[in-house]
Parts: sequence; C-alpha cells; structure tokens
Amino acid sequence: IQCIIIRGDLASTLKWPTGALVAQACHASSAMNHTLRHSDEIKEVFRDKKEASVAVFEVSGQEDLLAASDVLKRQQLHHKLWIEQPDNFETCICVKIAPEAVLKDFGDILETNKISFRKVV
Repeated sequence: IQCIIIRGDLASTLKWPTGALVAQACHASSAMNHTLRHSDEIKEVFRDKKEASVAVFEVSGQEDLLAASDVLKRQQLHHKLWIEQPDNFETCICVKIAPEAVLKDFGDILETNKISFRKVV
C-alpha cells in the first residue's frame, strides 16, 4: 500500500481545482517510486505489473502536513514531501510503498501525534 497525505486547504481555501490536486499526488508518488526504483521492495511491487493499493489522507493545511512529515521521520517511514516549484510550496506527502501490515496503523500514528486528518480514499 502507498499512502498519500494532501493538504485540504488547497481545495477549500485556495480553490485549487481537482486536477491540480491529483497532479500533486502523482508528482509525489512518481518521485518517491523513482527515487527507490532500485530497491528490492519496489522492484517486487512492479515486477509482474502488480498494482499497489493507495490510501489518501487529508490534513487541514501546511502546519499539519509538515507535522506529519516530522512524525514520519521519527517513525523512520521513508517518504517524499512534495514541494511545488517554483513557488516552494509544500502540497503533499507520499509514503514509500510497504506491505499493508507495516502501514495498517498509519492513521493511528497521525492521531497519536495529534495531527488532524481524515481518510478520503
């Protein structure tokens, strides 16, 4: 499973269109998977054209997104914080593909660290 965390304020407050939000998640996922393309785990996922499940979480804004990134670092969960350029604007996080058993408590990790979120997919 691969987890994506995206800022909810991009749509609600900043009025980004749905396509722009999808693009941010795609950028982060592509960057994460490309960075780790030589790892055995990633090779295994894509070897036989297997599909990875995706879970998408929404946090309220930049503060919660950066807090989530800090929590993931402390938990040693490899991830990519996507920063939209040239604006230098943090938009989302993509967590390394991992077995569901590894990420099954992902929501609990965020909740325990008082990061407000909701699962959207």
